Amino acid sequence: MHGMRLSVKLPLLIVVTAVVVICAVVLVSFFTTRNSLVDIELEAQTISVNMYASAITFYLDEARSILETTAEQEGLADFVPVEPVDPELHGVPDDKAMLQRNIAKSILKNSDVFDYIQLLKPDGTIYLLEPYDLQIDAISGSRAYADWYKELMSSGDTVVSNLRISNATRKPVVTIATPVRNSDGQLVGIWAGGLSLGKLSKVGLTESQTGPLKQYGYVTDSRGLIIAHQANPRYVQEQTDFSSVLPVQAALAGEQGTMQYISPMGGQNELAAYTPLADTGWAVASVVPTEVAFAPLYRLTLNTAILGIIAVIIMGIGGWAISRQVTRPLQQLTEGAEAIGAGDLSRHIEVTTGDEIGQLASEFNQMAESLADKEAQLREYAAQLEQKVEERTRELQASEEKYRDLVEELPDVVFSVDQNGAMTYLSPAVESMIGYSVSELMGRTFADFLHPDDLTPALENFMRTLSGETVVGELRFFTRSGELRWLRNSNKPIFEKDHVVGVRGVFSDITARKQAEEKLRQTMDELQRSNAELERFAYVASHDLQEPLRMVASYTQLLERRYRDRLDTDATEFINYAVDGARRMQQLINDLLAYSRVGTRGKPFEPTDMEAAFEGALANLQVAIKESKAKVTHDPLPTVMGDDGQLVQVFQNLIHNAIKFRSQKPPVVHISAKQKADEWVFSVKDNGIGIDPQ
Repeated sequence: MHGMRLSVKLPLLIVVTAVVVICAVVLVSFFTTRNSLVDIELEAQTISVNMYASAITFYLDEARSILETTAEQEGLADFVPVEPVDPELHGVPDDKAMLQRNIAKSILKNSDVFDYIQLLKPDGTIYLLEPYDLQIDAISGSRAYADWYKELMSSGDTVVSNLRISNATRKPVVTIATPVRNSDGQLVGIWAGGLSLGKLSKVGLTESQTGPLKQYGYVTDSRGLIIAHQANPRYVQEQTDFSSVLPVQAALAGEQGTMQYISPMGGQNELAAYTPLADTGWAVASVVPTEVAFAPLYRLTLNTAILGIIAVIIMGIGGWAISRQVTRPLQQLTEGAEAIGAGDLSRHIEVTTGDEIGQLASEFNQMAESLADKEAQLREYAAQLEQKVEERTRELQASEEKYRDLVEELPDVVFSVDQNGAMTYLSPAVESMIGYSVSELMGRTFADFLHPDDLTPALENFMRTLSGETVVGELRFFTRSGELRWLRNSNKPIFEKDHVVGVRGVFSDITARKQAEEKLRQTMDELQRSNAELERFAYVASHDLQEPLRMVASYTQLLERRYRDRLDTDATEFINYAVDGARRMQQLINDLLAYSRVGTRGKPFEPTDMEAAFEGALANLQVAIKESKAKVTHDPLPTVMGDDGQLVQVFQNLIHNAIKFRSQKPPVVHISAKQKADEWVFSVKDNGIGIDPQ
């Protein structure tokens, strides 16, 4: 309605208001009536499908009853032995088993429920089939392969099959079969009938129903194949699959109800009621096209629309008459307002009515005078604002130049890239860092210069930055000359309206640091190698010195024992010095050997039984313990994490020291352990000479 004249707008508003009110009333009535009609139709469909399902159930019950009743007739279970006959007969000849044939013929004559009757042996082979022509034309003489045969033999009860192709008629059929038992209750045969699907499709129809049906029902088996169809029986002969039809899917799932849907068969909109058929697993549906079901609703819609149009015409005429009394002074007011809006603030609106429109005209005149004053003030403010904008612009330009000069003087490279990794800004330091000028690099990606092994981590860092993280990394770049340089990069996301649009960051040359780290690593490797060689030397030297030192000590002692009576006091003293020196030298070598073993034979810590470590130390010291008559005891010892060999050495050294530095009394050594928090504290107590407190 923007730009529409009031002389048109006012009657239109009146009409619209009236239409809204009328439509509201009509729509309430319409939807109330519509819902009632829909509920009535849905209820009718529900009743229809239940009646149709009852009729189908009655038809099936009648078929079951016929077979079960005749299966109990005397003589049906008496199979007549016959001589081998032509296998093409698929059973006994026509002149044999007349009692059973007469029962079958009687069923076919007095009831139109079945197309044929057959009597099978327990192994599934045909004993007889009526009409006899079908027995001769049968494809096979056995039914043992059929699902209904297997189900009957498993349950021992009457069964109803799904849709299948008859072995006798070569047409779609539903088989109903019941067991035949002798007087002892033993199953001796199977009495089965091929249900007449043509008659089944007519169940629920009357003689007067001719021509295309507006409402019809149909039945499917548990797989969705059509068994009966009131409107189109050819669906049965064509074994049409209705498993994709929504009501069939719902009924086969055990549901019952109503729904509106588009039929995949004809493409038309249909209303259907559906229900599962008890004891069969089949689906039953009653269908009516929505245009037929809702015909009263469509007529109601048409009548409502006609009444609405008539009401709009009447209200339009009334609105036009009312608007003529209002629009004339409003038109004068509009023309004056347009002049003022065009800038003619000297325009005076002449409206003499004493109502609200006259008051509005007076307010417009006062507003025009006020606007004229405000216009002069605004012109002055605009001039002042323009001057301030120019001053602020000059300040921003100066600040930008200062920032750019600062960035360009940095030895590090400041950069920014877009979401695709293309460079959008580079500081001049990039040329001295990797040898390429800024113009050569703009629009390219850093991946063009990265070491191949750094491409994956560089891409991962870039994607993390695009996700909003600040990322620091170290990468290798090839310079123009082919030299490989280490650069440390710090990336931050560039946000625009809460979205990441790129990445900015700084590259620092850390090549010298990396080279120093590599040199330090090589030095450490060399130091470790030197230490390892030193430890090996200490071990070898200490081990090789043991034997000659042992010989010096042994022969010196032997010299003392053999020639003690021939040596004077000085010689004896000198020999004692030599023996004592050899012993101390041996101790030093043992210590050196132990040191080399610490460095070369240490093992990863593992659970170690301290009781076993203690026993190992005692075994190593058994000679010293025996000679000194020492008594070594201990409290229960725990299992701890450690190197079992080194822990044995610790116990051995502690016990040996207690024996070595003893008093005149035989040594008494006791070892105990006590747990404190998450650690064990071991204590060694003896009766030796102790340590001088000083």
